[in-house]
Amino acid sequence: CALPISLASVTGAVLLEGATRPPGKMYVVLTDRISRENFSAEVSDKGLFDFKDDEVRPGKYEVVLSNAPGFQIKNMIAKGAKTVGQTIEITGGSVQLVCTATHAVAKVTGVVLRDDKPFAGAMVVLVPRSPESNWTLFRRDQSDSDGTFNLPEVLPGPYTAIALQDAWRSEEHTS
Repeated sequence: CALPISLASVTGAVLLEGATRPPGKMYVVLTDRISRENFSAEVSDKGLFDFKDDEVRPGKYEVVLSNAPGFQIKNMIAKGAKTVGQTIEITGGSVQLVCTATHAVAKVTGVVLRDDKPFAGAMVVLVPRSPESNWTLFRRDQSDSDGTFNLPEVLPGPYTAIALQDAWRSEEHTS
């Protein structure tokens, strides 16, 4: 006989820094990267959200803001759950989550060179520190015919930049 799954009631707040709230409805979205299951809750004008109508299953979730262009979650604290980077691990019960989002994001641009010449068609990836708990911070682009690339809405912090030749072809076989 299997034990019943203990669902969690998740409530919280979003604190925006660096700009005024974008127009329209903003949402906090929890995504289980393995099952691809999503839960979303609308953020009120006062910055509050509540998932209790849609109780959340235990698991590890990436946390992002939806319909909040230019904002990235900078840090999170939780009562009743564990947070690491952009990830929250929920085991059940009552969870209170506070997300601080910033509009102070950067755009990373550059040129991919090979043998000191611009290289077109490279996959350029910006990999965050602790990638296993920061999937939402990855950025990816393909270098243009002049070797240039553009990685928008990058949260300031430590990253590793890599450029891969023929990576787009190998990705087709893994998707």
